[in-house]
Amino acid sequence: MFLLSLEKKKRLLKIYGKISREFTAINKTLPKQKPVDVRAIPPQDIEEEPFYDMDLQYERLPDGAMYRFNGGNLGSTPIEPKGGYVGRIPYKERRRIISEYIYPKFKDKKLKELRVEEIRSEIKKFLPNPTAEKARQYRLFTELREVVRDYYGNVSPVATWVGVIKVLPNREDDGKPDSYFVEYVLFDENGEPVPTDFDTEDIITTKVGLTKEQEEERLKRVKKAVSERKKLKKEAKEETPPKPKETKPKTPKPKAKKESPDEVKLRLAEMRTSEINMLKGLLEQGLIDKETFVSLLKEVYSKYEKGGLI
Repeated sequence: MFLLSLEKKKRLLKIYGKISREFTAINKTLPKQKPVDVRAIPPQDIEEEPFYDMDLQYERLPDGAMYRFNGGNLGSTPIEPKGGYVGRIPYKERRRIISEYIYPKFKDKKLKELRVEEIRSEIKKFLPNPTAEKARQYRLFTELREVVRDYYGNVSPVATWVGVIKVLPNREDDGKPDSYFVEYVLFDENGEPVPTDFDTEDIITTKVGLTKEQEEERLKRVKKAVSERKKLKKEAKEETPPKPKETKPKTPKPKAKKESPDEVKLRLAEMRTSEINMLKGLLEQGLIDKETFVSLLKEVYSKYEKGGLI
């Protein structure tokens, strides 16, 4: 088993921390992005379309509106604003960019070889560029469209994308403009949602900027669409013979290899070192103070001395 030395782990953590600090500093110079309240989008702008017209649905979205095309097991696009982030990049997105693209380019360098100019140059490649972002988004949903086409074909009735308003993950239905997004859910040729976790209870029916008459008309259209899908599903079941069930051969599970006492000690030592380095990283980045660091460090040593982890 290959173990990183403590010094190397410290070096890698310092490299990551330096990149993160530079990214944060540059990000603060960008303007704050004004959220788009997708609840104010007219219902006809996110209405149902055949799967091959998803680009029309994309074009009808205002720039900056959070959206996703959710095709279930056929694939999905990420939840992101149309045209990308044109202002400050959220913390989670910055971490993803650093981990996937920037850090790997510098992790093999020595600390004295790190140049701030080189780090900043790499970071600037990921700063907002609406034109490039739209081109990237087009590529993503074009690839998804071809997957859907290969699976369902162009026969009638075709699979469709149905736009609904939902609350963003890890957010609440609090009425704030930046708490919602448009999810285009893929429905198959029988009118059934393809994502297995799709739940109509998650749909936000309250719109902003609509009159009472417009809201009533929108609800009528939703009920009519649901009724038509149920009718289509019933007709499809009557016409389609049941498919024979396929039985898959059971694959025997491999027996777990029993570790020797030396292997157990080595694994625990590695886990302990990893936890200690993580605490040091939090301390260096200012996320915890020295008193908290010492307290947590004692807990780590106590846990492994007593064998409490295993």
